[in-house]
Amino acid sequence: MRTAPLAALILVLCCNCSTLGAQTGIGDIASKGCSAAQRAKSDKASVARLLDMKPNEIGEFKWVDLAGDGRCELVMGVSGGPNVSFVWVYWQDHFQALMGEASLKDAIRDLNGDGKKEIIMDSYLDSAGKSAGFEGFHVWPEVYRLQGEQYVPASKDFPGFYDLEILPKLDKEIAETPALQTGAAAALEMERDKILRVLGRDPNAGLERARYWMKSDDPQIVWDAYLVFADIPGHEAEANAAKQAEAQASQRWFANGRNK
Repeated sequence: MRTAPLAALILVLCCNCSTLGAQTGIGDIASKGCSAAQRAKSDKASVARLLDMKPNEIGEFKWVDLAGDGRCELVMGVSGGPNVSFVWVYWQDHFQALMGEASLKDAIRDLNGDGKKEIIMDSYLDSAGKSAGFEGFHVWPEVYRLQGEQYVPASKDFPGFYDLEILPKLDKEIAETPALQTGAAAALEMERDKILRVLGRDPNAGLERARYWMKSDDPQIVWDAYLVFADIPGHEAEANAAKQAEAQASQRWFANGRNK
């Protein structure tokens, strides 16, 4: 899935669902608190009726007091099509769609003890979808914090979360991944480097590795190089070169496959 169709999909989802909350009475239910909401709408069939959806369109969902104000919000995981997922947040009077994947049991947490819940998403490193090969989409755990009644990216504000829970595990997985598993190793390294860049610890994390990946015959690895270049300011020329190299590598890969 390319960027333009994906952007259009997000727009359609937001337009279709931004009015649902007002039409279906989520505000009336949620204002009574999470206990009442959970009792009233605790199964997929009930939530589907509330949102005017089919039960098989409802994924994981959870009623939760996100702001710590006694009111309750509906948070739901939704598939947006092949290899694309969203987390939908229904407030009392509006709706928000966050692109990415999350297990709601573990994703909604108060990381800094202020009474407000953060949402931890597996956000996509590649919105164009070309990383969706055998390894699936490349993702990294992005933290969103509550600002008013809207979630905004805020990973750099939670370094302790990454230091204690994410980076040690990533370092261990990278050390245990055989060098021959190029795709798997690249995905782990890209995830770690993205975190280091976001936290400001190494603004150029992964740059030299991407320059090495540019020499690969594997179009996926060359595309990974493009993603790194594109994510680091000031490396637009290398990003463009990698994009062209990936197209050429893909042509060779396809030609070799047909000749076998």
